Amino acid sequence: FRATASHNTIQINGWEQCQFERDRSHVFQLHNDTQTVVEKYSRQSDNSTFVGTHTGFSRLRADMRCKRSLSLTPGKLTITDEVTNLKPNDKVVIRYHLDPEVEVQVSDNEARFTNDGESVTVHWADELCGTVERVRHSRAYGEWEDAQTLKISTTIRQDGDGQFIVKFFWT
Repeated sequence: FRATASHNTIQINGWEQCQFERDRSHVFQLHNDTQTVVEKYSRQSDNSTFVGTHTGFSRLRADMRCKRSLSLTPGKLTITDEVTNLKPNDKVVIRYHLDPEVEVQVSDNEARFTNDGESVTVHWADELCGTVERVRHSRAYGEWEDAQTLKISTTIRQDGDGQFIVKFFWT
């Protein structure tokens, strides 16, 4: 559950953001490969913003930097992931892990999450593909159960920087 794929974050080519210690006596030790920086955080009555960056993949490709921006307004959360120095055929995956009780329906470029009569609709750009995967979810150390993950992915076509926007709506 330490792996990048086990978190609600972007992953490039299946790479890990942080190196793991192979020695089992250091199972919870991670290298500080990400060099994470909070660039902005603001909270107001009707709008909250967070911007953070990391360089966790730069040990695998020079000058690769990830930036995540979150904007929360009444009824809407927008998550924007930006990645520098992408190459053709890079595989970009963004995962959103869900509570085991959440039901998911996916169609075209949107998903609908429902639980206890409440719902959230998720939208992403046409060039992205959304699927649902069955995964193991851990609520506490040593415990796990089956759950679902919304996996949004794409394959890069040309050199450059990429921007991936996912919007969550509710009433």
